[in-house]
Amino acid sequence: PSTSFIIGHIGGQETALALPTYHQAEVPVIIPTSPFAALTQTGYDNVFRLCPTDVSEGRDDARYADRTLAAKRIAVIYEQNDYGADAGQGFVNYTAARNLTEKDFPLDVEFKNLKTQLAGVKEWAPDLVFMSGAGSDMSRVIPALRTAGVTVPLLVTQGFYSDSLLKAMGDNADGITVSSCVPPVQFMPSVNNFVTQYQAHYGRLSSYALFGYVASQIAIAAVKDAKSIDHRMVDRALSTHTFNTILGQMQFQSSGDALGVGVYFYQYKKGAFTYLSSAYPNPLIVH
Repeated sequence: PSTSFIIGHIGGQETALALPTYHQAEVPVIIPTSPFAALTQTGYDNVFRLCPTDVSEGRDDARYADRTLAAKRIAVIYEQNDYGADAGQGFVNYTAARNLTEKDFPLDVEFKNLKTQLAGVKEWAPDLVFMSGAGSDMSRVIPALRTAGVTVPLLVTQGFYSDSLLKAMGDNADGITVSSCVPPVQFMPSVNNFVTQYQAHYGRLSSYALFGYVASQIAIAAVKDAKSIDHRMVDRALSTHTFNTILGQMQFQSSGDALGVGVYFYQYKKGAFTYLSSAYPNPLIVH
């Protein structure tokens, strides 16, 4: 009863398992980074999320492939788990509406069909490969894809937004375009003070730290606005108010997903991520 709000969790399935308990207690929950779309499809009025869903990330990735990369024939390789399938579906939904040519190459979670599917990708001869799934799993696919003779550009989801993961892949990672919910904080004056203070104490800023901080800003502001720690009062404040954060103003839709949150694109080149662009304009980015 003394818990005013929950911030978490990291994993989508862990969050999904915990939500019924939080809902029963009417405790407001702010999910910083998990994109699992189902988390805000429960009908619970105490659940709020800061990052885009995996479905919307896939859709924005497809839009980028269409408008920026000018792809015409796209192979969609996705891991058959919640994240991989959701992002893949979002991508396919966009391509279907735009009449872009795409073909699905689903991978079972144990990758038993990997060799066969990659041979199919090679034979189909795409001009772009889109990949979604857990980065720790899908990082095995990229070297195998190159070994299979597929040399076209790669566009991958935020499961790959990891220096250590791509560094371990060596030359196979060079040139990959990665989407992420993490904005280019180095080009955002509103974030500079936080980043400087955080890194002085804890080292490199992670997406969990960034969005965890923003979640805390929102939660504390909601309690102040509600002038109460009553769960229902805080829920109502979260549902109806607009909050000033280091990432700009945040407001939640009726679903609990944040309004207007974006996807950002980076290229991994020579052992580092370089910011390319955002799916939609962000006035806080000075670049």
